Amino acid sequence: MINDLSNSKAYSTVKKHYEFVKGVFQYAYNSQKITFNPCPAVQLHIERNMKVKTKKTEILPENITEKMYEFNNTLRQSNNQFFKHMPVLLLILNTGMRIGEALALEWSDIDFKNRT
Repeated sequence: MINDLSNSKAYSTVKKHYEFVKGVFQYAYNSQKITFNPCPAVQLHIERNMKVKTKKTEILPENITEKMYEFNNTLRQSNNQFFKHMPVLLLILNTGMRIGEALALEWSDIDFKNRT
């Protein structure tokens, strides 16, 4: 399975699959459902030797982020309620949060004293 995945997937994907399967086998072994756990004998390919390379994270160019800030300032001055979620987009832009993480934030998650 690992060899097949290694031919078509990036290292991070193969490793995630391996870790999942390893956990399942470890649970089965610990529960005495199986007498042998084969996972310690499996070796992952070296990342640099994988056929599919991990994609590099793309970062927005600085001129685009500047335009977003300018747009936000324009909206703030116009009191346009249609774009009231722009601050959340800027939060995501500045922190790298996923959308779900940003939307799940609560005031108790913010430490104003330590600025975290």
